[in-house]
Amino acid sequence: MTPTDRRNLLRSLAGAWRGLVAAYLKEPNLRFHVAAAWLALGLGWLADFDALRWTCLVTLIGVVVFAELVNTAMERLGDVEAGGEPSFLVGEAKQVAAAAVLVAALAALTGGLILFGPRREVMLGRLPAIGQYPAASVLYLAVLLALVAMAVEARCRPLRRGEP
Repeated sequence: MTPTDRRNLLRSLAGAWRGLVAAYLKEPNLRFHVAAAWLALGLGWLADFDALRWTCLVTLIGVVVFAELVNTAMERLGDVEAGGEPSFLVGEAKQVAAAAVLVAALAALTGGLILFGPRREVMLGRLPAIGQYPAASVLYLAVLLALVAMAVEARCRPLRRGEP
């Protein structure tokens, strides 16, 4: 790989990172899905997942986040294309993109039930063992609750004037 190729790759990765951060900051639904992902990861740790279950869980999370990012991009492009005017085709495209997120989220929920269902006894059995690592457990739960609270607050608060 030449130095120019490396620079181009780094620029592309930086642009992708900026897009991810912008979507996270502006899209309450994405923040909600990220909070749900952290919750699922914490439950996976509690359920003592093996490598296959972790792979399935991370894939399900990735599919939902991917669908939400594509939906966000479609909404932005549709808004630009419509130019502030009502457009049947743009509205329909946005609905189809939102439906993709719904299908991904329902598939992830179903997959989560399949992954976690057989492990509920393991999860309940590990609850007393969490006390062995009180600082880490408290820190993890505090971060998790903060993420969930931020996602819920972002979904519930009304938009202020000038906000996208």
